[in-house]
Amino acid sequence: YAYSNGDGAERGLFLFNNRQATTRGSVKHSVAFAQKTGDGDAKTLVTRALGEGLRLTDSADRYVIFRDQFNGLEYLRNSRDIVANGMTFDLGPYECQAFTGFREVVDTDGRYASLNAALAGGGVPDIEEAIRMAWLQPLHGAYRALVNARHFNELLAAAPTPPEGLLNTLEARCRALYAEASALAGAKTSPEAIAAAARESRLEVERALATQDVIDTPEKWSFSLPWLFTHMLGQFAPEGQTANAAGLARARMDEWRLSGIIEAALRDFGRSSDEAWRATALVKALVTHQDWHRKTASEAPAILRALTADPDVRNHWRVNEFQGVTYFNQEGFEELLARMLLIGGIDIAPEPGSKQEKLARFFAAYDALRAAAPASDYDLNKLVREVTQA
Repeated sequence: YAYSNGDGAERGLFLFNNRQATTRGSVKHSVAFAQKTGDGDAKTLVTRALGEGLRLTDSADRYVIFRDQFNGLEYLRNSRDIVANGMTFDLGPYECQAFTGFREVVDTDGRYASLNAALAGGGVPDIEEAIRMAWLQPLHGAYRALVNARHFNELLAAAPTPPEGLLNTLEARCRALYAEASALAGAKTSPEAIAAAARESRLEVERALATQDVIDTPEKWSFSLPWLFTHMLGQFAPEGQTANAAGLARARMDEWRLSGIIEAALRDFGRSSDEAWRATALVKALVTHQDWHRKTASEAPAILRALTADPDVRNHWRVNEFQGVTYFNQEGFEELLARMLLIGGIDIAPEPGSKQEKLARFFAAYDALRAAAPASDYDLNKLVREVTQA
């Protein structure tokens, strides 16, 4: 049985297979029903096409999205195809389908057509999210070429002095990633600028691998390696757009759905699901605050205010309220500072100026933050006051 109904702009299509067997059928026209002619009580039998009943547009660039209330999945069909041919369904024994939420979209760039072909009638939890994931696929492929357990293990096995061939491959993969990032962001980054960014990533990886006596555990590499291939993604912005590169890189981790890739890579790298989640959260915080080490000890209050305002940092510090006091976790606080120290050490080497001057400035800011924690009794507001008054 097939039945359609509507209420205002809402439309529904309901199907039921009343047999102990699978069935396949198409719905194109309604059965004849009586409709007044306008001449007194006179009526005539009419039928209505499915496309008309669903108020679809007879256009090749229109697609309709709808959801089955029984399985929760969304489906995508071409509007013109429904107008011309109706819809075909397969139902199992006594299976019901209740399609609601019909809405049309205009396919301006072929994304809906591509997804429609890929789904071949199947459903997904969210059509728009599926469209987005398909749009991100080229970037995800380039990102996964760098952020995967096999690549991590290859790099660590070659430390502290990886061979030229491995570094050349890494640099080429970074070029591919940054080219995709530039295209996705609508930035017109020159090939020379993309190559320079890839070269810088290569040098950062070399410096990181050379410090394996410091970054000496899988836990430390779990955030260091993903960070190395993520923190520069904010450098590619459309011409004329002014944005904080670190903040933009952090926003793109969400917008471009990179966290799931990092977590999957870390699970393959041998981390538990919880460890992978925590390391990914740490990567987010470190991407946002990647330039902290360029500040002086006198700027420690500003560094701390930026950290305490960041939801990623507050989560890592396990900030919580108890009896009117805002507390933070000692281990989370010290872990974040230690990891900030590591990324600062990786990044600070090529800066202009003498090494001693850079290190003195670097450690002064770090020490100012770390020294204030015990005196604060791990009260976040008191910590801010301690650092400000130091």
